[in-house]
Amino acid sequence: MDKKIVILGAGLTGVGAAYRLKRYNFQNWEIYERMPFVGGLAASFQDAAGFTWDVGGHVIFSGIARYNRLIGRLLGKDARVIERDAFVFLWDLPGGTRNNKSGQGHFIPYPFQNNIGFLPSEALLECLEGLIEAAESSPPAQNFEQWILGQFGQGIAKYFMLPHNRKLWRYPLNKMSAHWVARRVAKVDLKRVIRNVVLKKADARWGGNRQFKFPKTGGTGEISRRLLPWVKEHLHLNKKMRAIDLKKKEIYFADGERVSYDILISTIPLDHLIINSNAPSAVKHAAGGLEHNSISVVGVGVKGRISTSRTWGYFPDKKYPFHRITYFSNYSPQNVPGKGYYSIIAEINRRGKRRKSRAGLVEETINGLIQAQIIKEAHRSKIASTFFLDREYAYPIPTLKREHRLKRILPYLEARGVYSRGRFGIWRYEIGNMDHSLLQGIEVVEHILEGKEESVLNSVRRPRSPASTRRPPERVGR
Repeated sequence: MDKKIVILGAGLTGVGAAYRLKRYNFQNWEIYERMPFVGGLAASFQDAAGFTWDVGGHVIFSGIARYNRLIGRLLGKDARVIERDAFVFLWDLPGGTRNNKSGQGHFIPYPFQNNIGFLPSEALLECLEGLIEAAESSPPAQNFEQWILGQFGQGIAKYFMLPHNRKLWRYPLNKMSAHWVARRVAKVDLKRVIRNVVLKKADARWGGNRQFKFPKTGGTGEISRRLLPWVKEHLHLNKKMRAIDLKKKEIYFADGERVSYDILISTIPLDHLIINSNAPSAVKHAAGGLEHNSISVVGVGVKGRISTSRTWGYFPDKKYPFHRITYFSNYSPQNVPGKGYYSIIAEINRRGKRRKSRAGLVEETINGLIQAQIIKEAHRSKIASTFFLDREYAYPIPTLKREHRLKRILPYLEARGVYSRGRFGIWRYEIGNMDHSLLQGIEVVEHILEGKEESVLNSVRRPRSPASTRRPPERVGR
């Protein structure tokens, strides 16, 4: 095929597509990225103090053999194998004393639903009664909130699932679809939960990501960097798309350059692509209704020692600005300048404009980490570095009308030689993890050049029923 292929965006999907084109020895292609680096939400950064930071908490695990083989080839022995040690932190619960050193808050092993035996008796009883009631009667869910209540019952929903998801999504849960969730959140095994409670057993190693990999150096961004030799001859950085003419097949960049294409692989946010194009008003209206949230990432690097094997934790209470933290120095000792340092990454989701300043969010995060005893008060004066990153696009929200909108947008684009893929290109959170994103780029090239099936994309074209009894691999984070 002698047609020209252009890739918009050099996140994992764009770099994956470029890598596959190079492996095909295809010559007529270019890739454009608006930022001065590759990797998108899976990029990493090193600050002047020697700390490495990710855009939130990423881990490498997958049930897809092809992805695992590729990661194995890219990283080889330069990856660490880590056992998950995660928790849910609850500030106040009825019927018991708090259980951290300051007497404030409860650390419950993750996954929460399997470890409710660590709750005070009154809260434990609420959760057990709710689980039993849900098992006896669980009508079909019409939205995400109903699904949570139907699967977990009132107790677990009240203490963790509802408040956590409200902080994560920043969107009404009763206006979110339930069809996506079967791929991302496993159902409760009631017998297993009761057994754990009776035997007073921790069940912290359950789930698909109980063991994961992480690059020894460079953070998650090392994956994209190791793909760079395959794509750098065709890579154009600092190229922000200003507009696109879908009829003429031309892209206009902010620096004045105009680029033509025969086939476009777009990995930029779908709504941004459509709104800045000459698509019909009905398609633009559909794109304008796609919803997403944004993220602020705060990193805190400390000169001091931290004696814990914890990997990450969830904070559903409104008391804390962040919904999740990552013990990033526990992922690799190379993420900090040397021995005697540790680092924490906190994630703060929102919708709309950020209301607080960078300095305000950093200070609020540090105070919250100290209050929860994640950072010692004595270490406040030993903070060696702070990191702040703001990203407009964090999670594509699976609203009730999402599929209706996508059915209007995506076929329109593909009929004009535009393949929109990736976390925000396809706008499906359920196939928005790193493995999904990288493989979408690879598979769309194989589809274009050879007509091969896109297995990741097709896995959601017929959504699994939310009432399915099959247990999917557990996926946490991005």
